[in-house]
Amino acid sequence: VRQSVPELRWLLRHPLWLPVPLAPLCKALQWESAEVAYLLLAALTDQRVLLHSRDPLVAFSAASALRCLLAPLEYSGVFIPFLPAGLMPLEDARTLLFDCSTPYLIACETLLVARLGAVPDVAVVADLDRGAVHKAPSTEWFSARAPPVLSLCTELAACMGDCIRFRQSGVQV
Repeated sequence: VRQSVPELRWLLRHPLWLPVPLAPLCKALQWESAEVAYLLLAALTDQRVLLHSRDPLVAFSAASALRCLLAPLEYSGVFIPFLPAGLMPLEDARTLLFDCSTPYLIACETLLVARLGAVPDVAVVADLDRGAVHKAPSTEWFSARAPPVLSLCTELAACMGDCIRFRQSGVQV
């Protein structure tokens, strides 16, 4: 992580280089750099990542931003930028989200999560409407205070600086 700090700093300060803006992901996570870092590291370590929101555009934009944040690496798992609640029967959606043996990055409607009645225990689940991230049991290694992760969080926070200052002063971003 320390070796990639200059690249990360450059990417976040030059958002036009990325095909998708990072702001929707950061805004959905309430500009918390530790949560963004956690999702980034979860995707990099082949975790199952499920993002959900009531607003399809928020879910799609956040998933696309997270995938682009991995650049120049390619996401190797299953990537579904938006899975509508009515696209497939509920049992097929449950099989995809609960029984998939490969890593995934999937965004869906909160309605689908509600219909399922639960979220996969083994997945990292981000509720983009509340800005809350449920950490998977397999990611107990994550600590925002660990030196490499702390460095990443600090860089992310510095790159989000203007937006964080606006939030702290009460201005809507």
